[in-house]
Amino acid sequence: MNKEEEVSLKTRAKQTVRKTGSRGKYGLFRLLFSRFFLFIFLLLAQFSLFFIIFVKLYSNKNASLIYFAATFAAVIVMVNVINSDQNPSFTLVWVIPILIFPVFGLVMFVYIKTQLGGKRVEKWHHRAEENSSNILKQEERIKKELWEFSPQVSLLSKYVYDFAHYPIYRNTQCEYFDSGEAVFPCMLEELEKAEKYIYLEFFIVQNGVMWGSILEILKKKAAMGVDVRLIYDGTNALLKLPLGYKEKLESYGIKTRIFLPMVPLFTTYQNNRDHRKILVVDGKVGFTGGINLADEYINAIEIHGYWKDSAILLRGDAVKSLTVMFLQMWDTINHEKTNYTPYRFDQRVSIKEASGFVMPYADCPLDEERIGENIYMTILDHARNYVHIMTPYLIIDEAMVRNLCFTAKKGVEVSILMPHVPDKKYAFYVAKTYYKTLLRSGVKIYEYKPGFVHSKIFVADDNKATVGSVNLDYRSLYLHFECGVYLYRCDCIPSIEADFQKAIKESIQVTEESLKELDFFERFFGKLLRMLAPLL
Repeated sequence: MNKEEEVSLKTRAKQTVRKTGSRGKYGLFRLLFSRFFLFIFLLLAQFSLFFIIFVKLYSNKNASLIYFAATFAAVIVMVNVINSDQNPSFTLVWVIPILIFPVFGLVMFVYIKTQLGGKRVEKWHHRAEENSSNILKQEERIKKELWEFSPQVSLLSKYVYDFAHYPIYRNTQCEYFDSGEAVFPCMLEELEKAEKYIYLEFFIVQNGVMWGSILEILKKKAAMGVDVRLIYDGTNALLKLPLGYKEKLESYGIKTRIFLPMVPLFTTYQNNRDHRKILVVDGKVGFTGGINLADEYINAIEIHGYWKDSAILLRGDAVKSLTVMFLQMWDTINHEKTNYTPYRFDQRVSIKEASGFVMPYADCPLDEERIGENIYMTILDHARNYVHIMTPYLIIDEAMVRNLCFTAKKGVEVSILMPHVPDKKYAFYVAKTYYKTLLRSGVKIYEYKPGFVHSKIFVADDNKATVGSVNLDYRSLYLHFECGVYLYRCDCIPSIEADFQKAIKESIQVTEESLKELDFFERFFGKLLRMLAPLL
């Protein structure tokens, strides 16, 4: 994108902001009467209800008996929690409130852990996974070739195929994009080529230049008979889009679904969100990465300085996995079973000059596997020279901290690029509580001075990388639906490493001395919040 196009894009974005009323002298008025304010109000009402129950019970004449019973129940619950297979960090989050405030803590525990809505979602999603479990076949030829190159990567691919049913492919071209404004024109170009179907699954869709440009193409293609489907998350529907927007899109012929609409006070599945970013065109071309469909992602507007993001384009056989991921989610929402026969996943796509091995993967919070985290861990475990990481957040458990430190102590260069301008200050304060431990183990930490890093990237030894939607935080690693692409010996890997090197030249290196400059509030607030890290 040249300078003239960039200026034009930002001008259009500002005009759109004025038209949609996102800013202006009535901003506060709109905020007070917005669904965002209503959402916060209802959440506060929800916690107030629990507190009233707590107070009423303790003011009862049988308060001592109630307290004793609640304490006894709390001990029983804690014994079960501590002996469960749950991550110890999640266990600690529950131990503190239940033992200090038995009644209040138990009410909260029962409310969140019963997850009645979540159980239904789990049932629907498992049914969708079972329906697609035999669709994507792992080619034996590719398995043998991969084993000859790297038994370690071969074992990783076997794990992902056995437990998530996503094969590793050859016959796939990959192109890496180091920003939203770089990938955006390519997305528009590929959308214009659609003949059969366009599938979009994004965490955020928001009115503006980016979404407006895409929407115009989608409307045109839907009118031409192309199967156009869109999934966006329920939090996005509540906070960023007008009421009735789904119905408006469907009036254009765009089949639209909202993943788990948010209903404060009654919703029991707030944590499990669809954080994926997927765009598939005709099963031939697929995009994923960190980029959502909103103007800050292409730097048409500035909210946290320059928005540093990334995306990857796939052409060829590996697009099949992205297509299946989308259809699984579509079936989960619709309670349907897709007929996969018309998609002809058994046929190869003819691709010239494809290199390396490509493995798209999805991560589901409703099973016992942590595909995204295990891929990150494996890259760290087997790195010989370096592991370079970009992530917007650093809120991790003891196992990941230990792995990062151990990898650095072995003499491997481990470098993490973080934002210097955060989007969530509380998350930034918590991230800084990990810095000292990591630095003392030899991990290098940089903060991107121009603004906010939203990329989610691991790249190692010039031959392995992963690009996707998985942040280094509890939500991405344990609670969200996520996706990514693992790359081995692919031509685009040097571009990923070059992007990292370019970014750290514009960054500030964090040292133990610089940490002393943090004020008392940042240090104390960060340490306080770290106790609640799994909930952030």
